[in-house]
Amino acid sequence: MKTCCVTQSFMRKRLWAGLLLVMLTCMASVSFAASSFVVGLPGVQVVDTKIDSFGTTYVLGKDGAGESLLIKYDSSGSPIAWVGGSSPVTIRTNTLGTPTALCVAAGTTNLYIVGSANIIRVSRDSGLSNTTPLPVPASMVPNAVYYSRRLGLYLRHYIGSGGLFAKLRCARSQSAVCKLLQISQ
Repeated sequence: MKTCCVTQSFMRKRLWAGLLLVMLTCMASVSFAASSFVVGLPGVQVVDTKIDSFGTTYVLGKDGAGESLLIKYDSSGSPIAWVGGSSPVTIRTNTLGTPTALCVAAGTTNLYIVGSANIIRVSRDSGLSNTTPLPVPASMVPNAVYYSRRLGLYLRHYIGSGGLFAKLRCARSQSAVCKLLQISQ
């Protein structure tokens, strides 16, 4: 009988030791998550992010005044100054309207920034626009853009409600319209 009591006491101690180990493991993961290295951009609402083949990250955002901001980071996460400038932030004018999407054009040195009113082509190196703004097609507010070297620029617009071409759409899924724009290289 004495061995039975000793065994139960030993089992209880093992159970408490196991629970203590689980609690310490959980506390370690919570304390690690609290020291995140990600820092938000003060005063900037991030709209879109893209990464090119060199690992450079481009962040498109807008400030409180509605101006577009394009920020460039290297592969380690440090801000990069644009060629010919000392600032890592390029402030765009309101020619775009509200910025909605960003595209890295593969095989070129260009970025395409889409707004509610216009589309601009921007140099990846200098951050400056190298074309005149192209107007967004009427009754379309694009929320995504894709570049094809052979075909051109595709804009995507989600349909939130109503119908498309006088046909009622099915409410079970998201519907979208894609538009191909021919652009000059």
